[in-house]
Amino acid sequence: MATYSELSSYLGNKTDRPWGNNTRVQTNPDDLAVHIRVRLHGTNIACLFENGDISLNAGGYRTHTTKERINKVLPRPWSVYQSAGVWYLRNYENDIEYIFQNGITIRPDGSVINAGVDTRREDRKLLARIKKYSTLYVDELLAGKIPQPGTGDCWGCLFVSEDNDNPLGTDHLLSHLEEDYFVPSLLVKAVNPGRVCSLTSDGIARCLDGIALDDWQASIVRQDVYKFLYEYLKTNLTSLAR
Repeated sequence: MATYSELSSYLGNKTDRPWGNNTRVQTNPDDLAVHIRVRLHGTNIACLFENGDISLNAGGYRTHTTKERINKVLPRPWSVYQSAGVWYLRNYENDIEYIFQNGITIRPDGSVINAGVDTRREDRKLLARIKKYSTLYVDELLAGKIPQPGTGDCWGCLFVSEDNDNPLGTDHLLSHLEEDYFVPSLLVKAVNPGRVCSLTSDGIARCLDGIALDDWQASIVRQDVYKFLYEYLKTNLTSLAR
């Protein structure tokens, strides 16, 4: 566990220090609400506020590492765990658990706000649409029909903020599934830079420039891009962990 005061002492007079593999502890003196954030890659997975609030965020990907880092921050008796594809925040002292969603917050008195709701039945129906959309998206990409990302893209896919991959919400993602709208900027958000291989990265760049790939590279790009799109949409549109 790590408290606000402990992380504040760890930072000392610095605003940024490493705190494990690909993890940093940071503070922003310009914040209106003073807080210290624990950042994994590009995501603020935990924000600890001076008033005792702890806000959690898995970002666009719910991974074992994200869960492990969040649990490193959480005080007893709190823990995040996964069961049947769903993430939960649990208080092991009173056996109360909450559906995890980005922004879920533990208050100093032990109450929880911004918890998610159980939508697993609806989520599993949505997965079929996500699989179909991801497959069609890759078909369009390999056919050279998806242009470079630009200002003409869906604004919801184009805009990001430091703390939120979708500051305009995620309703636009649902509309893309319904309309088979293959937004170039969505691909940029979905492809995780830390996990994409150079061959796939090169292949995506070639496809966006309208250059055909040989069968071998195309098969690798197809597999990787489908995986990234599926994981990204599943995480952002459902409560199910990948």
